[in-house]
Amino acid sequence: MKQTLSFPADAPAPQQLLAVCLVLRQALRRHQKLELSVPLAVQRQVSEALFGAIIFDTLAAEFSQLDNRLQIKVRPVDHFSIMSPSTGDFA
Repeated sequence: MKQTLSFPADAPAPQQLLAVCLVLRQALRRHQKLELSVPLAVQRQVSEALFGAIIFDTLAAEFSQLDNRLQIKVRPVDHFSIMSPSTGDFA
């Protein structure tokens, strides 16, 4: 499973993260483990506290052991991607 999400360059970073969380919630309901790639430009615009509040506070109530199910990577790309590891484990 791989899904790519792109937003306009002027879209506020917190809103992008929240939109990605809504898609991620659906993906976590179908897959045991997922990897989320976050654009470096978005990560730079959001404080660590706000990033955690948006991602983890939004998802942790529904998904126990979120730290074991979701791996987040920041990459120098212009889009988000959600992928399930091919082997079921994170590399």
